[in-house]
Amino acid sequence: MMKASFWMSLAALVLSSVGAVAAEDQQPNRRIDPNAPMTFTYTGNGGNMKGSDWIAAEGMITADTPKRFTEFMKQHGATDTTVQFNSPGGNLLAALKLGEMIRDAKLDTGIGRTTFREDGQSWSARSPGICISACAYAFLGGVTRFLDKDDRYGVHQFYDAKSLDEPTRKTFSAVDVSLNQVLGGIVLEYVQRMGASPGLVALAGSTPPTEVRFLSEAEAKKLLVDNTGSSDTGWRIEAKGGGAVLTNEVTYVPRPPVHFALFCRAGKGGTFLGISSSMAYLDRWLKEGYGVPQPLSAEEVAGSLDQIELSGRGWKTTLDTKAIVGASIDKNRRFTMLVALSAEVTKAIRKNAITRVRFDFPFQYAGFLISEFQSEVPSEALDLTLKNCIR
Repeated sequence: MMKASFWMSLAALVLSSVGAVAAEDQQPNRRIDPNAPMTFTYTGNGGNMKGSDWIAAEGMITADTPKRFTEFMKQHGATDTTVQFNSPGGNLLAALKLGEMIRDAKLDTGIGRTTFREDGQSWSARSPGICISACAYAFLGGVTRFLDKDDRYGVHQFYDAKSLDEPTRKTFSAVDVSLNQVLGGIVLEYVQRMGASPGLVALAGSTPPTEVRFLSEAEAKKLLVDNTGSSDTGWRIEAKGGGAVLTNEVTYVPRPPVHFALFCRAGKGGTFLGISSSMAYLDRWLKEGYGVPQPLSAEEVAGSLDQIELSGRGWKTTLDTKAIVGASIDKNRRFTMLVALSAEVTKAIRKNAITRVRFDFPFQYAGFLISEFQSEVPSEALDLTLKNCIR
């Protein structure tokens, strides 16, 4: 492969994977009572990819749950994994403390009920779970927070259990009311510090304690309870090399941002798609998942590609690896790849825009990366870019 020297940071390649979960009907039916005090179990489905192991957090959050979590972490030292909650809630202050501890440990969070095998094997299966009330706040401690469509995440007002047992009883003194206001401020500050929207607190405050307000997928995304998914900066023109370059940056949590650039070179240089991103995510995944002794070179990464797929409005094309005309990695492990676009592909992009770029890899390199663009390439900006090629 021909090496190329790039005048700007271009595009990127990062990988992720999901392990294959064993079918639940093949597992003996042993589950932890969700109303018992919360327990923590390090388990997995037997795979060796990211997502194949997790910490099962099952049960009611009690005052001593943070202590139990501390003891669990000292014993197991689990890192770079996900805490899968299945809990009806419990002690609010303990839940906030647990969320803080999860964030300090740089763990991710998800929701799921774990089924454990009873035959001495460590393999487990995960199915949709529930995380409501106090658990909803502990969940926010995850650096990356995942919600599958069948998982149930819900909030409501925090309350004193005595007030529900005897609704007409005068439970609260003036001091109690003051403390409740302080607690409300603590919850709001915690939610914002964890990176979720303060709108979540407002939603909880408007829901009676006898009810649960379950969030839809769209609401979970909007309130940043689920902070995964694709977003982009939008296509914009930048002046480079005496010409114009059309750029965009796509972020798909938890992977690092992927930078894209469309431009042409003066003369008969042609049209190019540049792709650039940090290799740190891939380096860590390969080391932990496959024990790769040293980071891959740019040639190894680009050479492992099977194909590149571009698609737009009613249009799709596949490029083979011969279209890759350069690849490099700088001292900061930033990978850059340059892809040549034929006149036919360039014409199709001008007509149909680009809404998705997909890279296919062999299985051992984590499947594929898909970058979805929320904003289409504006035709006027692309025309202007292709009339002002860089030198």
